[in-house]
Amino acid sequence: MENLEFFEFHVPTRILFSVDAVESNLESVLKSIKVSKILLAADAGVIKAGLADKIEKVIRSCNIQYALYGQVATEPDTEMVREGVEFAKGEKCDLIIGLGGGSALDTAKIISLLLTHGGDIADYEGVGVIPDEPLMPLIGIPTTAGTGSEVTAAALATDKERGDKVSLIGSRLSYDVAIVDPVMTLTMPPLVTASTGMDVLTHAIESVTSLRGEPIVESIALRTIRLVGENLKSAVSEGKNMSYRTAMSMASVMAGICIRQAIAGAAHSMAHAAGGLFPVPHGTACGMFLSEVMEYNLSSAPEKYALIAEAMGVDISGLSPEEAGRRGIEEVRKLYLDIGLPTTLHNFGVKANDIELLAEKALGDGCTFTNPRPCEQDDFVKLYRKFI
Repeated sequence: MENLEFFEFHVPTRILFSVDAVESNLESVLKSIKVSKILLAADAGVIKAGLADKIEKVIRSCNIQYALYGQVATEPDTEMVREGVEFAKGEKCDLIIGLGGGSALDTAKIISLLLTHGGDIADYEGVGVIPDEPLMPLIGIPTTAGTGSEVTAAALATDKERGDKVSLIGSRLSYDVAIVDPVMTLTMPPLVTASTGMDVLTHAIESVTSLRGEPIVESIALRTIRLVGENLKSAVSEGKNMSYRTAMSMASVMAGICIRQAIAGAAHSMAHAAGGLFPVPHGTACGMFLSEVMEYNLSSAPEKYALIAEAMGVDISGLSPEEAGRRGIEEVRKLYLDIGLPTTLHNFGVKANDIELLAEKALGDGCTFTNPRPCEQDDFVKLYRKFI
């Protein structure tokens, strides 16, 4: 066996996963926690789809008071999070349920952090800043198969004044319980399914090649890649099929566990920069950049990319690692095109003269430092130019 350096693998979140997990488990979870009033944080789309109604029904059956904060934006910003904190203070909530995609799940985490420790979002930016003390109890219920925020130790919000993402990272920034119910993802439209699914794939692929990768992460990530390769396209075209939805929900949780450990790579750096400055959905940005970043990284991790290719369903028999890796990259590129997502940044108002600023912000992103090949600002400039 290869010689391994020390690593730590820790996922504190209790994960309850099944079809109808909300109906089967939420009541018992709530009754096991001492709570007087719940803050339910959700976005308008989730409320309109009737998903918040399901949660409210269970809360009422437990005779627990609650308040609905439904102003979570698709891409949360720091001002909106501050408004959520003030709302929760006014309602005197002592448990938070995050209901939705990554935006709602991240917002609920940050609200819990600020209610527990006070201060402002900027006070906790970065790694190792969050105090090592329990936060206000958190329950996460994802309604997309994408970010994996219900099991990660991070949260993001856009600072509109700075024009970038504020990243908060710390073990305490974790959900106590994640109730993962594929039924809650049935209302996702095809483009959201496609975008969030590419986020899952990017998490998994960048975890395999991350400089923080290790055998447990690699094993989970490769299984995740296989799940996405086998199910994402069908989940997009047959959104009511529970088999595909279940597979993608499982892949999302597994990929979230992976990036909790491995951080990610340059595709995420580029996506964070693009999403901070322009209205680019995070998963779409990750998927758009992924195959080009893989091309850039191939020479630094050919054996890893050969494993990724095999997980994507490529027959790598008789191929060198580099050849296998290229075949895998083509499979990733083909999947992105097949599910109908945008292929240029023009769709989001990005122009050629924005590239230098994007590259500068990508260079400073934390995910750049775990990319398998070093990146300079000029490297990011060249990568971004491929999408203008």
